[in-house]
Amino acid sequence: MLSIFSAVLPLFAAAATTRMQPRNATHLNPRQATGPRQFTVTNKCSYTVWPAMFTDLNVGSSVPNHPVGWEAPPGDSQSFEVPGDWAAGRIWGIPPVTVAEWTLGRIGGEPDNYDVSLVDGFSIPISIVPTGGCAVAACAKDLNPECPAELQFPSADGTIAGCKSACTANLDGNPQDSPNCCSGSHNLPSTCPASGVQYYDYFKGGCPTSYAFAYDEPSGTALWKCDASLEVGYTVTFCPDGDDGSTSASASASASGGASASASAGGSMSASGAGGVPTGSMSGGVSMSMPSGSGSASGAVPMPSGSASGSVPGGSASASAPAHTCLCGA
Repeated sequence: MLSIFSAVLPLFAAAATTRMQPRNATHLNPRQATGPRQFTVTNKCSYTVWPAMFTDLNVGSSVPNHPVGWEAPPGDSQSFEVPGDWAAGRIWGIPPVTVAEWTLGRIGGEPDNYDVSLVDGFSIPISIVPTGGCAVAACAKDLNPECPAELQFPSADGTIAGCKSACTANLDGNPQDSPNCCSGSHNLPSTCPASGVQYYDYFKGGCPTSYAFAYDEPSGTALWKCDASLEVGYTVTFCPDGDDGSTSASASASASGGASASASAGGSMSASGAGGVPTGSMSGGVSMSMPSGSGSASGAVPMPSGSASGSVPGGSASASAPAHTCLCGA
């Protein structure tokens, strides 16, 4: 099954609320940045994935020289350079959301920080493999088949497209003051322990080297570091252990030509696309422009916080959204 749900509007799909950012990974002191890094994104899934890439411009202005969204059929692998001072960068494949996250370090200063985040949920197995000697961060297991019923994100055909976190699923009904979200009176590590997060053991047990909730660093297996002076590259792999074809997002698209999209801040957005770019609709503070075309697709997706800009095949895109905004469906 094709997984085109996530990417046409890559800036709007999935990735990250502020709480998803590693707590120690987003602010760097003004030391010497490393040279450009080589990143590779590989799809070992049996289905097409639409990778998307997001840079929080509130944290840093450097962006990778690569489209922010692209089509990755089975076996596809693309390599590109990332600036040595890339901060609060994210790559994902299908919402809701397994996300690979980085803030690259500085020579003589902070190390690279990276993680595979399940803070908002799981959608697709992902691994981050540094090119030289540092630890692998991964959620290689497919968590969808055994996802608890109240966390399931169903697709149009009834299969499980994703497994929401307890926060994203709003299990306690109070996202502004929730132990699942580490919000309100629970917004400190001391007031938001893992033991108070519903289904933490499901996510962390299935993917021990993932970042499973907002304050998961005390586990010692959530946020990973690598000496920036090594200037390592990173390989992101979807379905690193392969798959049986069961994990894919539900969507459909048909079109020819280019794509078009428009929106106004705080309103709703609809888009049509083609040539490998699906379409959809959503609401939130977003803006986007691409060449015109036609097509159809639908799906609810989370909105990243912050702002970003970049290029998509045949066009460009930008987006902004308030913190903690998530259009993840019911």
